[in-house]
Amino acid sequence: MANDLLQRVTELNEKARKSLGNNDPSGALAFFYDALELLAQSDQTAARAEILNNIGHTINSLGRSGEALTAFREAADLYAAAGDLAAYGWQLANIGSVMRDREDHAGAVEMYEQALAALTRAGNEMGRADQFSNLGYSHARAGNPEQARDCFRRALYIYERLGEERKAALARRNLSALG
Repeated sequence: MANDLLQRVTELNEKARKSLGNNDPSGALAFFYDALELLAQSDQTAARAEILNNIGHTINSLGRSGEALTAFREAADLYAAAGDLAAYGWQLANIGSVMRDREDHAGAVEMYEQALAALTRAGNEMGRADQFSNLGYSHARAGNPEQARDCFRRALYIYERLGEERKAALARRNLSALG
């Protein structure tokens, strides 16, 4: 039964992704919501969280940031309940990004710091680097250049260590822009 359910959810998820590829976010949302409804009475916590994540990104792309925050928070809660610390951290980062886009720099910094802590505990080095970069950007936007520099330097160090030259180059540009 669980395999049939997950197969149907996978099919709906793929249809949603095709809709997104065809620039039809409303159609994608319909498929995502159908998948979420199928999962509502199941014990498939991670699958529900993944669908909520997809809903959050799609809704946010439509400019409905308040609804996106709700979806990302629900996904974060589900990942936390499932014990998936890395996925939980990424959801916190999604929340931070929505807050950043809403110009809520203090809220973004708070969420990125929580994401950094979760991803650090999960041992996710790329996640750590990305959160340092996000924190740098948010601190820069909030008018805190010293904190921004520190965060971009930390991100750069990790990106270089991981061999992520594209991201390292971005961190260097961000540092250069700060002067």
